[in-house]
Amino acid sequence: MLASRLMPSTELMALLASYGFVTVPNPEAYDLKPNKDVVPGTNNTYMVSVYHQLHCLKIIHLALLPIISHQERLGPGTQDDHGFEHNHLEHCLDYLRQSVMCSGDVTLEPPDETPKKNQSPLQGWGVTHACRSWEQIEGWRGEWGVI
Repeated sequence: MLASRLMPSTELMALLASYGFVTVPNPEAYDLKPNKDVVPGTNNTYMVSVYHQLHCLKIIHLALLPIISHQERLGPGTQDDHGFEHNHLEHCLDYLRQSVMCSGDVTLEPPDETPKKNQSPLQGWGVTHACRSWEQIEGWRGEWGVI
């Protein structure tokens, strides 16, 4: 489904604009705590992890735009002051985007019951995800790795 190509910035930004909020009519049936006003005027609203992950990737992308713009001005085959090759940051961000979308973690993230002042109640902490064993991955790589 995901091509191994750079997604144009405008297309990427449109994709990352969605926050992925969903409403669950009977949250207790899914071991979720009821909530109110996560999105003003709604009840039992949760964020889908994959959209939260894409949102965070968007924030990183926005923070890196000055460096990315500088790289684009340098042109192909050149490096910037940090040793980054032309389009390397765009490649890395798009590679991570593809990985996040491929994994598609649909874990529902409830709001933090005691959010810090002036902070979003949706931090994504304390939520159980279905993960792979990093130790097994490292063991496999250690057995078969070249470098």
